Amino acid sequence: MQPGVRCSNIKQSPESGEGNSPARSCSALLCSRMAARSARYSADALQTHCRSLVGVTEDIKWGDNLIFSVGGKMFAGFDTDGTRQFAFKCDDDDFDRLTEIDGIIPAPYSARFGWVKVMRRDALPPAQAKALLTRAHAVVAAGLSRKKRAELGLE
Repeated sequence: MQPGVRCSNIKQSPESGEGNSPARSCSALLCSRMAARSARYSADALQTHCRSLVGVTEDIKWGDNLIFSVGGKMFAGFDTDGTRQFAFKCDDDDFDRLTEIDGIIPAPYSARFGWVKVMRRDALPPAQAKALLTRAHAVVAAGLSRKKRAELGLE
């Protein structure tokens, strides 16, 4: 089990209120389920990560999509309708690799521009999702003019 993840199947000791020893705790299957649940990250964590990148702006487009841009060019979008789905720009190699993963599809209406949509949060580990969002920012920023990159502090 991951540090800080407490399995709900651990029996409570009546005397101390503490969980029993690891030998009498939950099965490996239940622990792996708890670890998988903890790997599902919140949209807030990914959105906070996007906000931390240099030169980023955000706005709502199309009524229910939170869009992150750099230099006026979009690099990531999050559904705000409660579906917990998000999409981002990627290069051709990442596009091919990512769309082979169950739970990630070519983004509707924008796949031809190199966008993928993550339909299920457990399709990517949290660290990889953050790294891909950072890379999306870099891919879009690289397409900006040298002058625009300098204005944004990217050079």
